Amino acid sequence: MDRTAEIEAVLRRNNWFRDQAPDLVNTIFRHSIGVSFTRGKVIYSMGDAGGACYMVISGGARISYFSASGEEVLLSIHRAGEWFGELSEIDGLQRPNTAVAGQRTELLMLPRAGLRQVVQEAPEFNAFLAGLLAAHLRRALELLVHRQTLSIRGRIAQVLLDSTPGSESGQETRGISQFDLAAMAGVSRQTVSKFLQSFRREGSIAIGYQRIEILDHQALRAAIDDERE
Repeated sequence: MDRTAEIEAVLRRNNWFRDQAPDLVNTIFRHSIGVSFTRGKVIYSMGDAGGACYMVISGGARISYFSASGEEVLLSIHRAGEWFGELSEIDGLQRPNTAVAGQRTELLMLPRAGLRQVVQEAPEFNAFLAGLLAAHLRRALELLVHRQTLSIRGRIAQVLLDSTPGSESGQETRGISQFDLAAMAGVSRQTVSKFLQSFRREGSIAIGYQRIEILDHQALRAAIDDERE
C-alpha cells in the first residue's frame, strides 16, 4: 500500500469521511502536509495563535488544559482517524488548550489557507467541521458534568467506558495509561490504581501490561448509574 492510500484508509476510519466521494479526500490531500512529532513534543500550546487543524495518522495527541497553578486537566486523547485543533480555525482566536504527542505521532496538518481552499472547493466540508466542533464541545461539557456530579469511582468508570471503541465485553481501552486515566478523572495515579484493583476484583476489568480490558461494560455503567439515582 502506498503512502497516499495508507493515509486515505486512516481518513476513512472517520464515519463522516467514509460516506464522502473520493474527490473530497483528494482535495484535502492536495492542501495538507504530513508532519511528525516524537513523544512529549508539543504540537501547539494554550495561547498560541491558530494556523492549522490536524488529523492523526498514527500515534496519539493528548489535549489538555492547564490551570494558572500548572494543574493539568486532560480533556481527550485523539487516535488514528480523529481530528483536532479546529476551534481556533473557526473563530480565529488563540488556542484554548495544549496538544502534545503522547507517543511518536504522525499527523495530517491542514493549514488555515489550505482549509479555506478545501471549503471553497468542497463546501460540504463545512458540515464536517460543524459536527467536529459540536462533538468536542459536547465532550467538554460531559467532562465538566462528570467532575461535578460523579464520585471518584464513577469518574474512573466513565473514563474507562469513554476510552473503548464500542459497547461489547472483551474490548481493550485504546492505549490509555493509568497516568492519563488519573488526569482525565482529576485524581492521583495512586487513587486510580486503587479503584482499578477494585474493578478487577469485581470482575469488571482485567489489567495487563500497559492495557486494560473491559470484561463487563454493564457493571461499569452500574457504578455510574447508581450515583445518579
